[in-house]
Amino acid sequence: MPAIEAASQGLPLLIRKGTAPDDFFKHKGIKPGFLFKDLEEIPSLIEEIAKDYDYYSEQANKLAKLYTFDIYKNNLLKILNEYKK
Repeated sequence: MPAIEAASQGLPLLIRKGTAPDDFFKHKGIKPGFLFKDLEEIPSLIEEIAKDYDYYSEQANKLAKLYTFDIYKNNLLKILNEYKK
């Protein structure tokens, strides 16, 4: 998951709507960057990030903490245990 790797390093995200990583924007209170539909949107979104880079960097780090290996492992084990019932 390159997006989470980037977020874990404090890099704000620009994710195309309708792709798998757009789920990263579902967490209320966390705004790690922006979703976009068209490539033409990217320059203005980069400008928005640049205006408050520290904020988006901090938000990206918060997002990454929701996707640690331990959290992933526990979620997967929970699903497997439900399946075994």
